[in-house]
Amino acid sequence: MGFVEAGSPLLPGAPCRILVREAGSGPPLVLLHSGWGWEAYPFDRQIEELSREFRLVAPDRTGYGGSPRLSSVPDGYHRMFARECLGVMDALSIERAALWGHSD
Repeated sequence: MGFVEAGSPLLPGAPCRILVREAGSGPPLVLLHSGWGWEAYPFDRQIEELSREFRLVAPDRTGYGGSPRLSSVPDGYHRMFARECLGVMDALSIERAALWGHSD
């Protein structure tokens, strides 16, 4: 686990510290967590299996886990989270990745 500095439209201004979990090696696979609950990644078994073939990158999006808190989630937040994810990928020098997630 570590932090990356990435811009987020949810917290305009200076880049914010986004907590990122990483495992494995190979082609990048970004894990996208759901929008409900405090624990962002209850996917230990999936991470164990997928990390055998992929470089897993699992950011705690803003408002969840170890990333900055939000007082509220604005309308259009899905697009904002998508832009934040691209910022995390840029910070990690990931040009292209497969995405894996659920719910949101």
